[in-house]
Amino acid sequence: MTKRSADEEEVAEVRAENKIFLVSVRQCAGFKTRMATQGREVRVFDVTSRSKDEAVRCLSPFTACSVTVGDVSRPAFDVPFLANERSYSVEGVWQGLKVFEREGIDRKRFRVKFSPTSGSGGKLKRGTSTARGRVLGHYAGEDRPLLEYAEARQTIYLPLYREMLDKYCGAALEHLLEAHEQGDIALVDYTTNADVLDTRTPLAHASLVKERIHQMWAERHRAAEEAPPAKKPRIIEIIEID
Repeated sequence: MTKRSADEEEVAEVRAENKIFLVSVRQCAGFKTRMATQGREVRVFDVTSRSKDEAVRCLSPFTACSVTVGDVSRPAFDVPFLANERSYSVEGVWQGLKVFEREGIDRKRFRVKFSPTSGSGGKLKRGTSTARGRVLGHYAGEDRPLLEYAEARQTIYLPLYREMLDKYCGAALEHLLEAHEQGDIALVDYTTNADVLDTRTPLAHASLVKERIHQMWAERHRAAEEAPPAKKPRIIEIIEID
């Protein structure tokens, strides 16, 4: 068995205190009932693109992010393997770089600005169809072999989603961290798959949110422990001499 590092031990200790559950949309009602039956208080946060909670909905990979350069707003993410190409969303990159039997990459997906109320998510998704055929893999550059599913997750999806968390989701992560400091929380996603190598079901982005919250908590508590103790105020006694 591989010995865990000090950081891993610390994160494991954090996990042992307040829990973060991953719950699928379909299981959510049953999960709430089960927790209530056990007398356990768990705050539930829907982090999908259809969430009604605006404080955490931005954690969906469908979220459109932009940066302003000078007076010009442009898509936030560099598209891997395509020079000078940018995308508004992580999902746009993931879908746009798919290569099918009868359809190549689709740059239009990079420019879709998803809206949870307009139903524009359909413009991002690209699945197997009679016209397209089956998915062959993800584009990895001109004259290079396509990336297989698990490799594409590690090469494309994970770096981009973590970039999104770091640069554009600070307030949402702090909101969840504060809730986690107070007790157990549950993150609702369409799947609960946290294994990047398990390609039988889509990867739950909620698992990456959970990972980041654990890291933030560990960093916060480590910083508190390493902070120098507050200096005691000096007491000055004033003696009056006649």
